[in-house]
Amino acid sequence: MQRTGKPRVLLVTNMYPTSADPARGVFVERLVRALNQLLTVPVQVVLVGRTGAGGFLRSRRAVVDAVRAFNPDVLHVYYGLSAAAVPASLTLPTVVTLCGSDVLQWKHRRTLRGLVEYLFSVWAAKRASVILVQSLVMREALPRTVPRDRIKVEPPGIDLGLFRPLDRTECRRRLGWPTDGRVVLFPAHPARPIKQYSLASAAVELLKSKSGLPVELRTLSNVAPGSVPVYMNAADCVLITSAWEAGPIALTEALACGVPVVTVPVGYAADNGAVRDAVRVVSPQPECIARALEEVIVCAPPRERSRAWEFQSELAYGDRIVRTYREALKL
Repeated sequence: MQRTGKPRVLLVTNMYPTSADPARGVFVERLVRALNQLLTVPVQVVLVGRTGAGGFLRSRRAVVDAVRAFNPDVLHVYYGLSAAAVPASLTLPTVVTLCGSDVLQWKHRRTLRGLVEYLFSVWAAKRASVILVQSLVMREALPRTVPRDRIKVEPPGIDLGLFRPLDRTECRRRLGWPTDGRVVLFPAHPARPIKQYSLASAAVELLKSKSGLPVELRTLSNVAPGSVPVYMNAADCVLITSAWEAGPIALTEALACGVPVVTVPVGYAADNGAVRDAVRVVSPQPECIARALEEVIVCAPPRERSRAWEFQSELAYGDRIVRTYREALKL
């Protein structure tokens, strides 16, 4: 195999947009788009699992066939469960990106699926040349049998041209929302249990009853990825109440839009631990969340991109991943 400064990369994942679900794994698609601007040969993507090649054996065959046809220098496994499609006999230098539920679900919900994902993730991490995680929370969730010197904390990049401050009134008009009143945005589908919509709803109802503020809780349900910045800019703040998170990327995207965030201590918020600029980190109790919401709504910070947060563009993130490939190849 040719091993150069710009390697040939085979990316194996079960997280990638489909026509039926264009938001699924959109962050992986964005990374591939950035990598293809930096590499000589475009990344070859093998989509495995039920949204891709199919079951276990078909997915494994798809990976083996792609390795033979593409002759990659580096294998990049994106999402721990995707490692199930990689035969143990493959000895390519490997980078593994762990995303969240692949490791954290088993820590918080003792389900069979969570255990399977965790075991495959740990197996993949132990075999990898480099392990990439979004946050310190993710790193600490891995067992000590995974060498810490091979784990790198790399928060994903965001499209800073897409996620930027926009006029709130105009965004509300585009969405058909009333231009008066206050809006708290719950940046997920309310049916996802880990996002704990009931906690967000209880906090907003408490805020309305105690303050008398005309506050409405809206959600990101079945919203196209390209429309997310409009929803965020239309809101007075973004509220994160998840039971656990690796990130979430919604926190960084909201801050890039100049929208304040109230969050419980998960993911990036747990890493940073305290109030930073337009972020309020509070206990997962309706009373605590309601107080923080009132603070950011009544005493709103300037509507501008946070200066206290580090933002990484998609291209800068892609460049760091290319360096990781070189590290895996020992170039």
